[in-house]
Amino acid sequence: MTDNSSVDAAASWVLDNQDLPGLDEPFKPGEHFPALEAHAFERSYPLDEKTMKSPYKMVFVVNTELGMGVGKIAAQVGHAAVGLYKVMASKPGKYDYMVTQWDDFGETKIVLKGNNSAHLFDLEDLAQKSHIPYYLVHDAGKTQVAAGSLTVIGLFGSSSELEKITGMLLLM
Repeated sequence: MTDNSSVDAAASWVLDNQDLPGLDEPFKPGEHFPALEAHAFERSYPLDEKTMKSPYKMVFVVNTELGMGVGKIAAQVGHAAVGLYKVMASKPGKYDYMVTQWDDFGETKIVLKGNNSAHLFDLEDLAQKSHIPYYLVHDAGKTQVAAGSLTVIGLFGSSSELEKITGMLLLM
């Protein structure tokens, strides 16, 4: 029922349909499943049929000009993930469906290299124009970088939307 896309999607499907008769009976490949055939199912999520990947993802672009260490980068990306999730949670009617699909397909997150603050602000502008949720992280200045430094931008959207904005960037 989930096209073998992921264990998370399968588990979600089972939980959503646990009231179906015969669902707990063994299923053997090649046999039909009468309890399921009696129900009309439609896929409730967009799915990339070629790759079976999540239709949504979070992308984090790190300001590499700052020369942050790996631990600092990890902390800043963590701040961006939490901040971005809060942005989406603040508008449940707008983002709940996308977040649910993102969650069902393994919560894809990608970290990419950005050039500098100006580059991250350019990405912010593109996100605004594309109506893509984003979150900017400015450091408190307690460790490796100056207070107020722009360290990371987090973006959330469909894989195809984000590819247009960040597809040319390299992985961290």
